Amino acid sequence: MNSHLSILVLWTFIFATQLPCLAINTSSHDTLFAELSAKLSTDYKRCTGDTSAVKFDSLIRWKKINDARADDSSFKMIRRQYMESTGNVEGFCSCDVLAWNDARFKYQRSYEDSVKLLLAAKNDRDVDSILYKQDLAANPTSRFDFSGIPFGLSPMSFRIAFAEKVGQQLFEDGDSCRLEDIPIDGEHFAVTFFFNQQNRYYSYRITGYELTGKDYSTRISTQIHSLINWLSEKVGKPPKQEFFSIMELRQNELKVNASWNTDSLSAQAGIFCTGPKFLTELHVNRDILKPLPVPHNRHKTLGDQ
Repeated sequence: MNSHLSILVLWTFIFATQLPCLAINTSSHDTLFAELSAKLSTDYKRCTGDTSAVKFDSLIRWKKINDARADDSSFKMIRRQYMESTGNVEGFCSCDVLAWNDARFKYQRSYEDSVKLLLAAKNDRDVDSILYKQDLAANPTSRFDFSGIPFGLSPMSFRIAFAEKVGQQLFEDGDSCRLEDIPIDGEHFAVTFFFNQQNRYYSYRITGYELTGKDYSTRISTQIHSLINWLSEKVGKPPKQEFFSIMELRQNELKVNASWNTDSLSAQAGIFCTGPKFLTELHVNRDILKPLPVPHNRHKTLGDQ
């Protein structure tokens, strides 16, 4: 029997048997109904956070659903756990317990998902570590290496080695990545690391910051000496060194001051001129890994042969 039917039956009984007291009973009923509605509305807002006006029928439906959950055989155990966990032993209602249990369940699921992600990440790191060790074994170091990072590494292995040996931030740009600042003899340079079409690290270029012609006999001269000395300390002095006047430089061409060559490695230090600006550069390459140049004036492709 629903609430409206109960009220109707009650009113019929009162009307039939106690007509003189009708006004008093009507007032009491209205008061009880208002108190019940207010209590349900307060509990609903407290439990759901919904502050909008809700009809009495909707409040009754919500109360039945909430009570059904609270009547579940496991609720007493959950209620005991709630009190033990929160220290709250009175002044709470069933929805407080249910909300606490829901939050605990969500946290548990979130924790389990996080553990799964961590395990997956660990597995990925384990795989990366194995590949990295294999990469290092296949690519021996040389005196020409930057910070002991051998040429021939994959991008993934290069990043791991760079993090271990250098520990500074790298900025990626297509088939290269860049270290923005490295001090050499008090001068500041940038380093760019290059990868070939097979995704193998084959070259690095140390570059000074752009300077003008008025700096040629001072800072530019100091920078080129610093780069030559930096590599000479690693691999030995170059067979020959040359120094040029500013008039001997050509636009968009590296004027080589010093060069080194082995069976598989080469390096050149020089000055690059572009417009009114000058750059000091040191190029170091593992020649066998250098990309092949694109041929010019090519009249036919391999498919045409």
